[in-house]
Amino acid sequence: MRALLHMKTTSWRDEGPDVVTIAQSIPVFARLLSVPFLYFGGKVLYLFLDAAFHPSTGGLTVFAWILMPMLAAALIVPGWAFLTVRKRVRIDSTRREASEQTDFLVYTRSVTTPIPRDAHVMLRYEVGSRGEAATTATHVYLVPPDNAALQGVPGAPPLEKVRLAMFFGKSTNDPLDLAQRVARFLGLDVRDLRVEGGEVTAGGIVVDHLDPDDAD
Repeated sequence: MRALLHMKTTSWRDEGPDVVTIAQSIPVFARLLSVPFLYFGGKVLYLFLDAAFHPSTGGLTVFAWILMPMLAAALIVPGWAFLTVRKRVRIDSTRREASEQTDFLVYTRSVTTPIPRDAHVMLRYEVGSRGEAATTATHVYLVPPDNAALQGVPGAPPLEKVRLAMFFGKSTNDPLDLAQRVARFLGLDVRDLRVEGGEVTAGGIVVDHLDPDDAD
């Protein structure tokens, strides 16, 4: 039975005992941006096709033949993206991999990243890492260890971090809830950049990392 957990703009869906999908909805204002792009792009395309198929109404110059399709595409493509794009991350705890999927309805782009055992979940803050009042955006990432390379592939590049979600606003409860849930699912720790010099374990315990000079 599938379970669906809503965290305001982010959903967690159990696809099976070892697979979950994390999806984040696009803000309404971003969807509304598609309206002027699609309207003006469609109008330019209509004028171009009308002139192309009905030359008696007025022929097109060479410049117009080149510029109008390019302008229509420059408006319609981002408008379509704003309206249709869906982003989600599929995590498989058995295969130890995360697949970032960008769905444009007619095409889905997927990038899969291995998750090493010594990876961690990271909370990064866009503005102000000291004090909740200054925080405006919180990013939740799956982060491989420093300089981790794909196993068995000589000279492979370092693994890239996977962004799970981004939250706006001053509250950090939802981002931390998501980070801890992912950490428990994969058996990882959470590194909260608001905790100076430390990390939050999957059990919610803050562990401080001391410098050698500070250790007993």
